[in-house]
Amino acid sequence: MKIYVDYGQEKGNRLRKANQLKDAGNNVMQFNTIVDALNYMDQQGWECAQAYTMDTNCIQYLLRKPAD
Repeated sequence: MKIYVDYGQEKGNRLRKANQLKDAGNNVMQFNTIVDALNYMDQQGWECAQAYTMDTNCIQYLLRKPAD
């Protein structure tokens, strides 16, 4: 399972491959399940604010990082 992240990049920088989560070595991260990915994002300080579907094959999660 691959996870794509949209940080609000400029229109030209929204290529799916460029938006994959990568580790410190710039390798694309692999996750076993969406819960595995959400747990990783939680460990990075993100929390799930909302989940919604655009179609039957894709669930999108709106994450936020609380202010310190």
